[in-house]
Amino acid sequence: REAYEFCADIPNCEIYSPDRQCNLGYVCSELIGWNCVERRNIALLEAVKWGAEVIVTIDDDNTPCGIFGAAHIGFQDVLEMSWHGLKASSPTGWFDPGALLVPQTKHRGFPISVKSDPVFEPVVDAKIGVAQGLCLGDPDIDAVTRSATAPTIHSVSELGRAGIVVDPSCWTVFNTQNTSFIRELAPAMFQMPGVGRYSDIYASLIC
Repeated sequence: REAYEFCADIPNCEIYSPDRQCNLGYVCSELIGWNCVERRNIALLEAVKWGAEVIVTIDDDNTPCGIFGAAHIGFQDVLEMSWHGLKASSPTGWFDPGALLVPQTKHRGFPISVKSDPVFEPVVDAKIGVAQGLCLGDPDIDAVTRSATAPTIHSVSELGRAGIVVDPSCWTVFNTQNTSFIRELAPAMFQMPGVGRYSDIYASLIC
């Protein structure tokens, strides 16, 4: 209740109580279920209904401090610009965003049997559909890596600070904890219910 009351006092903030969500009439509501991260699908549908051109998802246990390490560059700026910089690809066909962290660690959902081996080359006028911010501190990793090494991310590499775009022919994974995407990709970002902790990873692969 305190959280609802807090949000209700924030100007231009919409808070969706369970009763309000039930009254929205979405057929998928019961399929999604309650007390799960996939419940954010209702917020996604509402954002699309509002006409949002850019949708941002933030986890409540992270503090967003700018994308690509530059606080003055916002998600919307990145999604609306033509990107000039570096493009990442890989001979394996997979790029692991965990390679941009210091220390490097595999991102949750990245296949354990695959090596990233990134290759970087210049790119101009790249259109960006998804912008994923990097997180410091406790990284988003699989349970085995967490149990074995429990890494703490102290910084990101110079490539991470500068920002890179992933070649569209290269598979990659991203989460929804500090992420923005354009309206056209909203259907692909719908998180499947009933698949557990990897619903956002599956959505990133579909996207």
